[in-house]
Amino acid sequence: MFEIKRLSSATVEIMRSSDLAQYTQNDYITFDVQLLVNPVLYQTVSKIDHMLTKFKLNVDNVSELETKSSISPNVIVGGTAWNVFVQKIHGHLDIFLSQINSVMNMNWSWMVKCSFTLLSFDKHVQPVKLCMEKDFTLGLANWGFNEFISWNSFIDPALKYVENGEAIFQINLEVDLPKPLWKFDEKPTKSTECPICLQDLQSPAATKCGHLFCNACIRKSVDQHKKCPNSNAVATLDDIRPIFL
Repeated sequence: MFEIKRLSSATVEIMRSSDLAQYTQNDYITFDVQLLVNPVLYQTVSKIDHMLTKFKLNVDNVSELETKSSISPNVIVGGTAWNVFVQKIHGHLDIFLSQINSVMNMNWSWMVKCSFTLLSFDKHVQPVKLCMEKDFTLGLANWGFNEFISWNSFIDPALKYVENGEAIFQINLEVDLPKPLWKFDEKPTKSTECPICLQDLQSPAATKCGHLFCNACIRKSVDQHKKCPNSNAVATLDDIRPIFL
């Protein structure tokens, strides 16, 4: 029996193997395939098995944070994929939550609550904990803290946040069910407006802290003020990245 397997464990009978020869030429078979896709762009509630998760980011070589990020494994929460990354920038340890991918289009958003906790290897030392709550969209690459802890405090031997070159972060992540920013037959809401000019986004671009602006608006602002107008994070023109909607 000649069969095609679906994405599930079920199979679909096409024809018997004995009848296959009449459709074969030079050991090749050609299929004309039509694919119908369900227009619903998000998973149903029944398919989202959890909305809250806890995981750890183990940094095995703290010295490498001065040149590259340490990134957690991807976790699936609320039907979407996320990770956390940390890196040393401008004398501080920065930490951010990042959305990896999604079947959603730009119309959808998720309300996210996340806490980042830097653990000490000394149980008598208070951990460092900061919390954020943010409405994520596909245009928002990441969100977190540019100055989670000063680098000197982070590597201070007395605080023991680092031991044998290792540091441990505990992440609590809660993701609400996705919701539409606007109905498909309506004009987009202010969620699609540039925070600087308050007009519809033109040639969208994002800062490294994840905020979205018109490309011309954010370049002019960063050139003048050297920071993101939303988060006050230090920014340069080289940090600005185009976003393709």
